[in-house]
Amino acid sequence: MLATIAGEYHFIIIDCPPSLGMLTINALNASSEYLVPMQTEYYAVEGFLHLEKIINNVREYLNPDIKNLNTIRSQALLKELISYSLDINADRVSALLVLMI
Repeated sequence: MLATIAGEYHFIIIDCPPSLGMLTINALNASSEYLVPMQTEYYAVEGFLHLEKIINNVREYLNPDIKNLNTIRSQALLKELISYSLDINADRVSALLVLMI
């Protein structure tokens, strides 16, 4: 579905809830790149390890071309990094996934 409108936009941001359910898997499948902001706390790191397994499965079975744009270890820097990343990469980003952990 995103492929039909991707040419109309420089980038598309899909903001997902902090869960690892079907919504996240569908968003990963629709994305060309993903960005993961996370807190530097034990449970956030544990959640990130589960997310990595899901991303690897999505890459293996659904979307082999998905790339990690960045992992931010502080949510305070999220807006700055998105602005910086999109200014640099806007010409090649068709879908960017932001997963809040």
